[in-house]
Amino acid sequence: MAPGQHVSSTPNPTSDYDVIKTPNEANNQRRFGPSPWTAKLGYLGNVAQALIVLSVMVYVYGQIAYFAPHYSSLNKTFGYWWGAPRVPSAKAPKGHTEMNRPTYFFFFGILPLFVSLFLL
Repeated sequence: MAPGQHVSSTPNPTSDYDVIKTPNEANNQRRFGPSPWTAKLGYLGNVAQALIVLSVMVYVYGQIAYFAPHYSSLNKTFGYWWGAPRVPSAKAPKGHTEMNRPTYFFFFGILPLFVSLFLL
């Protein structure tokens, strides 16, 4: 007991405790387990997983195809997009062949990464 206090002001360990109840607001709400919307839209999770796997496959394909002969056909396609001729000649316009590699990097490196991160 602290000095200067009366004996009756100290708590009595033998007295009854008061019952304090928490508010009963959410009796009908589920607290654990899957949320109710997953029963209706559960297929969206499967679609997201499939798109993530597809993004990983596109990324891996892009890394392998860069060193494979298939890259030359993709390089010609990207060159066509940027105005570069398929067969270089002196009379043909030059176009922007320097944009082929960044386009390839975007489609097979950056885009699959951001798609999978967005879906996570």
